[in-house]
Amino acid sequence: MARPSDFWRNLIRELMTERGVSMRRLGQMTGISRKAIGRFVKGQSTLSMDRLETLLAVFGYVLDVVPRKEARPCL
Repeated sequence: MARPSDFWRNLIRELMTERGVSMRRLGQMTGISRKAIGRFVKGQSTLSMDRLETLLAVFGYVLDVVPRKEARPCL
């Protein structure tokens, strides 16, 4: 099973490819360094949730919390 960070890493990489956005351009648009973006998409580091949200916003996505249908309340 893939780690959650792999999902986000792959999504950002795919969106960059689909939209033709370079790491340099994404950095300019978000204020996140090109090096930090590069390390993240290569699996060499992680990003904070707020930085991930910033990257996703460029592509029109937001992070959201959705309850699982099979989840049972713990109380």
